[in-house]
Amino acid sequence: MTSMLNKPMSIVMHRETDTLYIVDSNNNRILKMNNNSNITERVSFNNRSINGSLLRPEDLVLDRSGAMYISDTGNNRIVKWSFKPEKSETILNVQSPKGLYLLENKSYLYIVESSSYPTVIRFDLKSKTKQKVAGDNSRTVSGLSTLNLYGPIGSYVDKNENIYVAESFAARISRWGPGAGSGTRVAGNTGAVQGSGIAALGTPTSVFVDDQGSMYITDMTQNQTLRWAKGAKSPECLIGCTWVLDANRSVLVRANETIRPYDIAFDSRFNLYALESAQNKVKRFRLYLNLTCGKFFI
Repeated sequence: MTSMLNKPMSIVMHRETDTLYIVDSNNNRILKMNNNSNITERVSFNNRSINGSLLRPEDLVLDRSGAMYISDTGNNRIVKWSFKPEKSETILNVQSPKGLYLLENKSYLYIVESSSYPTVIRFDLKSKTKQKVAGDNSRTVSGLSTLNLYGPIGSYVDKNENIYVAESFAARISRWGPGAGSGTRVAGNTGAVQGSGIAALGTPTSVFVDDQGSMYITDMTQNQTLRWAKGAKSPECLIGCTWVLDANRSVLVRANETIRPYDIAFDSRFNLYALESAQNKVKRFRLYLNLTCGKFFI
């Protein structure tokens, strides 16, 4: 069945149509599903499969025309799928690409490169030139240094071209301003690899920033999704917030500890979709109704 996922790595919502796209990594394919249906289907060219050309893809972004830019991680490249007319092309060779972000008004594609010394690359889709904009692959300093990126996965770029990066090994979200030589920690621990508690992060994997400047962060190992309002000293927990006694009534555990979020997306009604990569599931939450009881969507 096309709905059987195998280590999905990213979800993307097309807000105008509320179509959910799923990067189904180990099945080497991209799936899509309309919000009004529980039926998933492969993305294809006139029913002709193009997914077979992918190898362990990890992320995608959409432009206004519906064209897709895909991190084809196993093939060390960024591939573009256009549909009017139909065309598949490699636009850039990149070592182990992960998170993508498209700043379409400037024709910039931002790419997390997870090589031995990870960086974020900005690729100009018009001039076909690239520039390193976060991370420093020329310095052999500690991964926890703000000069480096340490296990980067997801990223977000705001209208002022500030780059937010989820650094999974450094247990932090860093922000890199235009032309910055180092990052600034905006969420997570100071000097520690991992921590516990709502203000500390375990393994952050994605970050999204809304129009009010609030950050939304998925923390996979602490089984939670956080919203950190602009200027706030601590975050608000959205998913994975309730602690209860275990079956032996001896240890506190999360009431919904099976939610191990890897990525999130929002539809036009601001429902939150949480991807559980290890569990091969996507779950939908109505943020303003009941956060403790999500409805299985896939």
